[in-house]
Amino acid sequence: MDTLTLPTALLLWAAGYLIACTLFPFAACRNCQGSGKFRSPSGRAWRNCRRCKGTGRRIRLGRRIWAKARRVL
Repeated sequence: MDTLTLPTALLLWAAGYLIACTLFPFAACRNCQGSGKFRSPSGRAWRNCRRCKGTGRRIRLGRRIWAKARRVL
């Protein structure tokens, strides 16, 4: 196996993730699976998700790191 295979694969993965974070900065909320709401404990009413505040979206980790790096530099 070539010694450059793993570093090349990691570099390609990192570049792809950077492009994905640039084009699609939001991902589905993990708490409500992107719906923005969930059933109340009684099961009769719908409530807004507390984590995403009813939007169904969250900022990706890579995008958060990218924004923090831009503020620092």
